Amino acid sequence: MSSPFNKVFQENSPLKQGGYEGGGDIAGAQYVPTGQMYADMFAKIGQAVSDIDANKKKKEDIQKVKDGLMSQEEFDMKHNPKSKNNKNGT
Repeated sequence: MSSPFNKVFQENSPLKQGGYEGGGDIAGAQYVPTGQMYADMFAKIGQAVSDIDANKKKKEDIQKVKDGLMSQEEFDMKHNPKSKNNKNGT
């Protein structure tokens, strides 16, 4: 026994219309698998957390330099490994 809802749902199913459109490319309306969208999202979240953590540590180290607990050279080696002031940088 089939309900009218099932019939409408099956006829208008995204699979019958060519598949699901992902959120990764709305303008171009290209198919992006849901798993890939989640993988991209979590990668971006992970990168944001990493950036926030690095920024927090940098601010703490700036305060250490101001308080005299860390030299400017130590700060540069830690946060600017390729700077001109870092003698070990490349």
